Amino acid sequence: ASLIFEELNLQNSVSDCYLGIGGVFYKLGEYKDALSSYQKLLQNAEQVNNKVNQAVAYRAMGICSRELNEDVVHVNLFFEKSLEIRQELHDEVGIANCYNGIANTYYDLTNDYEKAKEYFLKSV
Repeated sequence: ASLIFEELNLQNSVSDCYLGIGGVFYKLGEYKDALSSYQKLLQNAEQVNNKVNQAVAYRAMGICSRELNEDVVHVNLFFEKSLEIRQELHDEVGIANCYNGIANTYYDLTNDYEKAKEYFLKSV
């Protein structure tokens, strides 16, 4: 489907494909493949300057990276980039989701419960 959408120059539909494919891989526990799909989503979103999809891609990449037990600083860079875009868009729910993602990263990867608590409280 993404090839047809690309031929028709329907870039937002191409993004929808990458997002869906990434979600399937994520649900299957194939986090590296999901991450690859989300990277393609990000590239496509940047080409068409779709800020919402950029933020979605960064957050999804952070979630996959966390599942792959990558370095906490690296993981949180994705959430922070998504947060920055969500703040530009004044998207309160998106902002809360990013803070929640950062909190979960500290909770899951470092057991730094005080830092996790700080970000969980920012998310409410």
